[in-house]
Amino acid sequence: MTRTPTEAATKDLRIACLLPSATDICVALGLSQQIVGITHECHFHSSDSNQKIHILTRDGLQAADKTQMEIHVRVQEQQQMCRMPKEDTISSKASESVPSLYPIDVDALRQAAPDLIITQDLCAVCAPSVSQVKGLLRANNTTRILSLSPQSLSDVLQTFVTIATACGVPERGIQLRDTLQQQLHQLKSIIHSFRRQQPSPRLLFLEWLDPPFDAGHWILDMMEYAGLQNAFDNNQQRPRKSGVRSWDAITNTTSPDVILIACCGFDVERNAQDAVTHSHHLQRVIAASRNANAPIYATNGDRYFTCPGPQLVTVGVVLLAMAAYRHEYPDMIAAIQALPWVQMWLPDDLTEHYLRPVTLSSSPTVASLRTVDETRIADIEDCPNAGCDAGKDCVDDTMGHSEQLGWDKLHDEACQARQLTYTDPDSGYSVFTELAHRQRGKCCGSGCRHCPYHHMNVRDKATKIQQPAWLFLPTTVEEHDVFTSLSQAHNNVRVLFFSGGKDSFLTIRALARQAARFPLVLLTTFDATSRVVAHQEVSIQQILRQAQHLQLPLLGVPLHRHHANSNSLSYVQRIQQALAVIEEHVAKVTGTTPGDAIHALVFGDLHLEHIRDWRKDQLGGLYRMEYPLWKVDYATLAQDLELSSVPCIVSSSTVDTVQVGERYDALFRERLKAAGATIDLFGENGEFHTLAQVWEVDWWDALGYQYY
Repeated sequence: MTRTPTEAATKDLRIACLLPSATDICVALGLSQQIVGITHECHFHSSDSNQKIHILTRDGLQAADKTQMEIHVRVQEQQQMCRMPKEDTISSKASESVPSLYPIDVDALRQAAPDLIITQDLCAVCAPSVSQVKGLLRANNTTRILSLSPQSLSDVLQTFVTIATACGVPERGIQLRDTLQQQLHQLKSIIHSFRRQQPSPRLLFLEWLDPPFDAGHWILDMMEYAGLQNAFDNNQQRPRKSGVRSWDAITNTTSPDVILIACCGFDVERNAQDAVTHSHHLQRVIAASRNANAPIYATNGDRYFTCPGPQLVTVGVVLLAMAAYRHEYPDMIAAIQALPWVQMWLPDDLTEHYLRPVTLSSSPTVASLRTVDETRIADIEDCPNAGCDAGKDCVDDTMGHSEQLGWDKLHDEACQARQLTYTDPDSGYSVFTELAHRQRGKCCGSGCRHCPYHHMNVRDKATKIQQPAWLFLPTTVEEHDVFTSLSQAHNNVRVLFFSGGKDSFLTIRALARQAARFPLVLLTTFDATSRVVAHQEVSIQQILRQAQHLQLPLLGVPLHRHHANSNSLSYVQRIQQALAVIEEHVAKVTGTTPGDAIHALVFGDLHLEHIRDWRKDQLGGLYRMEYPLWKVDYATLAQDLELSSVPCIVSSSTVDTVQVGERYDALFRERLKAAGATIDLFGENGEFHTLAQVWEVDWWDALGYQYY
């Protein structure tokens, strides 16, 4: 029978908290002096200079240096390791030995010599689990282990009593629980008195952005106390876990009145930065919402929402109310701020520190986005891969036409009239024409829309260029022996239409195996507004990272949105512009005549006839066309991918059986087969797309150099 200390014995208790929330709860219970060990993430500093506090965990993830997608992939890999079959004894033991992303410092734990260790069983990845803690303790160790796994807000409040009881002070836990419950009801009563029977505002709460995760667990209850409706499936049974969503689903179904970015593990600064990084997605959500002025806020998701401690109530629920009502109900906010416990935790002058408005990066206005039937740019995959029955004729109509009705036509007319500016029909701003730029005589470096100098002086080209331009050109020192330099080009340059996915990557490897050596240029089209490759949901920055690692020239081609009554240059015309940039560059470095450099356009198509037919019809008259992977069987392609050791991660998905962040490998394909999924195992019908993380291996391994 497990014994708990008495009130008198509590002063000698030694507590190790392997959760930041456990530390917060112990402090709130008046047990600060009994804490002997905390995590590296805890916000606890003892007022007693003689009190030795051991740091019991290490940061094995180093999230500050990683993007959200990189973090997500790492967590997914860790979760797969933890999901080994429990019925298999060997696998079960192996599963228990899987290290957490925040491993325990065994020496520090033994030096702390705790009587009680508080940990959790909610997530086997994000914090040490009971099985991991038990595995570190000696067989004869009498240390008690208390595991917490709250699901709802009421569960969280009850953990205060659970911890207090384990520490011999149950009445303190009951008092803390009841006090916070009373505060919740006070807040709810004030909100109700001002809103009465009015519909609840719809809150889009995002616990992660890449891929997006909605709210789950106790956060759904917090919304209810704040008088808010979850923008996602408000009628689903609760509690439930946070779930991965697609940006398309968020855009099409949520229609939020307010958006809160509260990513797990991040403070307000990081969440604000990442929100701006994902401006293109958030702008689409607002453009489709019933509330075109829906505000976006960033907050400390780690401290006030995903950490199940007292501050869920004292700060978190209050921040939800402030985000939703601060502009429409200033008297309500004043009444909330007048509550003594709110004044203690949220002084007026610190509100912006807790809740920061997010200003998204520059883009077309919401009004202009509403006039666009498709909020993505028109690209080669838009019709056929969506399963359009119209086939090639539909593609020709959406992308092949050359009629100019938008700012391209306005620009041409302004140039013919010898004018230096024209007025943009969307923003109302004056835009310099090509004539104005030529009058200046050089690229100004700002990424201007009609720059005639291929943006040669733009430093951060991936984020600024508006016309086809070089994003990366290897220096002579950086070039390798697989493909030759552009300075040696003469009617032998291959231009690969590159999306960053597994098929494009495998095409590079197929080209590298060819006996003849030649220059290879990667050409990538992307949305000029979002800077994202259509359908792949991959940032052009990630494509640039691939090119730099492989030391291959990369030409970026920003595609501008097609408005219903205001079309810019067509897809084919943009490609022609891009190919001209390549020809001009080669002519300059070789001293030859433009037009003699490109030998073939290369594509990574596998077996879709209508895509190949469209390419031939629209681009076949420009150069010869090559398809190195055409009709190659999937087993051969899969073997070559495994041989490369390059991890390929799902970057977008249109089917429920495939989740963003999953690793595309043999286990992935076997799982789809076992599930009887009726989707193409290479995603050829647009079911999913991938990103080849070539930077995870040396470039010569990625290209297969040692095998040729």
